[in-house]
Amino acid sequence: MEKKIKDAGISTSTILLGVFLVTVYFKSNSADPFNTPKLLVFAILSGILIGPLLYSYCFQKVKKKSAEFVGTVLSVVFIFALTWALINTDVFVRGFIGDTQRRNGFLQYLFLIILFLYLIRFTTIELAKKLIQTIPWVGLVMGSYGMLQILGKDFVEWNNPYNSMISTMGNPNFSSAILACFASVSVISIFMINCSLTLKMLAGLSSLISFYAIVKSESRQGLVIIFITLSFFVSIKIFTRNHKLGIVVIISNLLINIMGVLGMLQIGPLQNILYKESVSVRGYYWRAGIEMFKDNPLTGVGLDSYLTSFFKFREPGYPATYGFDITSSNAHNVIIQLFATGGIFVGFSYLLLLSLVLFCGFRLISKVNYELKNYCIILLAAWIGLQAQSMISIDFIALSVWSWLFGGLIVGLYNKLDAQQEIERSQKNIKRVKIDSYYISRIISTLFLIPIIIISIFLNRMEEQTFNSTALKSSDQKNLVLNNAERMFENPLADPFYKFQVSLDLMDSGYFEKGVDNIRFLSRLDPKQADYLKLLERVEMSSKDLKSAAELRESIALLDPWNAKNYFELGLIYKELGEIQQMNRVKNILISIGTSRSYADRAKLELNS
Repeated sequence: MEKKIKDAGISTSTILLGVFLVTVYFKSNSADPFNTPKLLVFAILSGILIGPLLYSYCFQKVKKKSAEFVGTVLSVVFIFALTWALINTDVFVRGFIGDTQRRNGFLQYLFLIILFLYLIRFTTIELAKKLIQTIPWVGLVMGSYGMLQILGKDFVEWNNPYNSMISTMGNPNFSSAILACFASVSVISIFMINCSLTLKMLAGLSSLISFYAIVKSESRQGLVIIFITLSFFVSIKIFTRNHKLGIVVIISNLLINIMGVLGMLQIGPLQNILYKESVSVRGYYWRAGIEMFKDNPLTGVGLDSYLTSFFKFREPGYPATYGFDITSSNAHNVIIQLFATGGIFVGFSYLLLLSLVLFCGFRLISKVNYELKNYCIILLAAWIGLQAQSMISIDFIALSVWSWLFGGLIVGLYNKLDAQQEIERSQKNIKRVKIDSYYISRIISTLFLIPIIIISIFLNRMEEQTFNSTALKSSDQKNLVLNNAERMFENPLADPFYKFQVSLDLMDSGYFEKGVDNIRFLSRLDPKQADYLKLLERVEMSSKDLKSAAELRESIALLDPWNAKNYFELGLIYKELGEIQQMNRVKNILISIGTSRSYADRAKLELNS
């Protein structure tokens, strides 16, 4: 039966190629060139993997009290918890595909779990070795593209508000993080892995280019990840040779890393070296996420729905410092994000999955022979580095796929040892497949790929229609804007905020009432989306319907209770309506919240009967 399971598997090259494409693929003529295209590639890879995975369960059940059993149970609990959270998400489409420019919805985590479970069952030491030998190539490709961007030779004209070094990730922080992971693995490989001189030279070149790109990205996340990954590797190597000294080094390393994180948050002795405003502001995001969880402990505020709740749960110091209209669509901490948007079952099961990988990683290192020990330490060190990054950043798909890849390999390798199988003997290259297992597993994959392809078509069409909407608005044929918008609203998986964007284009193209009607419809479906309400309030003000404008401002105040600007405008409306009691109520609120001294002073002068 064991042989049939292996025969049903996918080749090592297919898995690595799929992960590579998720990392490097982007589509420039898409409203979101990075997140959605990468999600679609990952969808195809997951569809390919799920056939062999499900077929293998028919021949060999998961052995109880094994690492695979624990990993499978936790994965199933995680998916069921996500499903429950999805059912309780106000806007199903957003929970299913993820929010705009994020795509951290149900689909992404489903695909990650499929990859994770597949690796637990089918992992081979050859896959681990080939992965580590492939990483310098991936780092070279991404680093070289980053170099072109640094030199101003990018072949794509990005509308990029960030540093030019975004590589294939769309953001300098994400790019520096993944390049840091690749550079760390490449450096370790040069000295600790038995490989050819050619590969060592490649690893050296790749790490140098990656390091240069990280420095030029001006993102300190990459440098911190390199330090954490390499220091962890050194600590574990020392521990394997001298337990007492290793414990001292590990504790010291942990303290330094904690001080580093505090320094990035403008706390402690390292703040002058590591502090950066874009990192320090994450404290506001974390505390808002914690408040969301406390307010909705069972289901969270809805999968990937952080944005629509941020105004309500942010601290008054945030708008006072950064302005009333600046917001965030993510907690910038994966654990807090999952607790905030999915609730306790999603967050806790995710924590248990992380604990499983960490446990298996340390147990694996203590059991394998010297030849394989370095490979296993590299996998764990790279995983630790990416987990450190996830503490201050977003679960971007091209980063998370590597994190779950390393995690699945670690648990899969330990599972083989846990089953007391000789690792060299049990981890052979996949042999010539049997006809029955090959075709049955592929038929299962095909059945799953059909809905995946349908979903992908809808999502790709949504991206293209949103991208084309602005160009059509500039053309002479305004009816094309209307046709494009109508097709968008017919798409069952279209991002609601994309529908809002094309509705704005409709209004600019002469279809004002149609665009407004669309936005009213969207607001009924998602009454927590403040952007809809703000637009509709401007429409009511332009038509002199002050009563309706006041009602919309009141709705905004419920969603954004610290917005002094909104209260001031609401007070002016009540003043014009002659509703002095309501005006005074709003004036007192504005002064009491203390988020803007300028608006408070204006209120004292202008909001008087």
